[in-house]
Amino acid sequence: MNHLRVKNFERFQHYKLTEEGSPKWIKLYRELLSDYEFSSLDDASKAHLILIWLLASQMKGRLPHDAKWIAAKIGATSKINLELFVSKGFLILESTLESNSESTLESNPQIPSTLISSSLLSDQDQEGESEGDWSDSPWLLKFLKEQTTFTGEHLSRLLDHDYWADVSEATNGLTQDFVSRQFAKMSLWLRDNRARAPTAKGVRRFVSGWLEREYEKQRRFGVVAKTNQIAR
Repeated sequence: MNHLRVKNFERFQHYKLTEEGSPKWIKLYRELLSDYEFSSLDDASKAHLILIWLLASQMKGRLPHDAKWIAAKIGATSKINLELFVSKGFLILESTLESNSESTLESNPQIPSTLISSSLLSDQDQEGESEGDWSDSPWLLKFLKEQTTFTGEHLSRLLDHDYWADVSEATNGLTQDFVSRQFAKMSLWLRDNRARAPTAKGVRRFVSGWLEREYEKQRRFGVVAKTNQIAR
């Protein structure tokens, strides 16, 4: 049976998924209110998603890809749209990831480079990054400082190496071409949807969600092998 995995579930919880037993509670971040993808869901889907997160906490972040089974477990009285959650990036279909990972390695045996996450930064450190923190991806730091899609406080929140390490891991590596093209697309979208632009606090979720969705689209069409290597 295919399984679904909650996107980045381990990062947002207060316990380790390898621990035995189930947690009594899970974290639900306030910035979810400013998340574009979450706010675009109808009310029933928002409730379903939160209940799915609760259910996943009892199953180490993995769920059977079975809407009827999940509905029974969370007590849903309306239809659950799992495909919607997958398309929005909240859930990942594991079997698809595994099969595409194998095909990518066959067509491109060289393992793609990814950003190496350093230790977590303090609030003071996040005010500005040193060049040394980006030694594995100097082009990315240069690009972020020169792009005009996000400025001011929005930009300062994006200048975080650990954040980009997580994004790189989720997208199987980043390239300068991929990032620059997606930022250009974001700029056009934001120009036409100013009322839906992310706040400074929500900009990280907006950017990572956008890049991860675009990566998924490319992966499904079989072009990831051409775009997933770190470009220096």
